[in-house]
Amino acid sequence: MYAVRPGAGTLIAKYLLGLACLLVGLAVILIGVFERAHFTTVVGAGLAALGLLLITLKIIARNRPPH
Repeated sequence: MYAVRPGAGTLIAKYLLGLACLLVGLAVILIGVFERAHFTTVVGAGLAALGLLLITLKIIARNRPPH
């Protein structure tokens, strides 16, 4: 089984989903900080981390050398 680069639709979907998770996560962090809700801040940090992970995986998949 050969590793192939994913199609452009998959990459743009992963990027947009990662960007949406990052923005929502940062908004939830902001709400958690102002409301002094520690669990909300942790959930927001998790969402933002998931967004960064998806964006990073998109960059790695895009820059994979062809076989």
